[in-house]
Amino acid sequence: MTTKSLHKILFCLLLFLFNNIYGQKSVSDIRFLFNNMVDGRPLLMEDTSHPYFNENGDQYYVTLFKYYISNITLIDLRDHSITVPDTHLLVNAEDSASL
Repeated sequence: MTTKSLHKILFCLLLFLFNNIYGQKSVSDIRFLFNNMVDGRPLLMEDTSHPYFNENGDQYYVTLFKYYISNITLIDLRDHSITVPDTHLLVNAEDSASL
């Protein structure tokens, strides 16, 4: 299953759960956007023309950057919340569809 398919499934699941629990009749879009940053700059993968530097001043380049998001909780304007159970999504900086 691709990351894009996973995001579509999660989106539908979130809308279904949120609408059923709170009796909402309208559908709203939910979008998560991740901007990966290093020292205030956008993370550029394998870009040797723009090196990054750690606290010791050592130069490095990023060739792989993946992480999971989990424990997602949605909170509406009335302070009602719902947690999406057992959700772990992989974000891959090289795949814009997963951001």
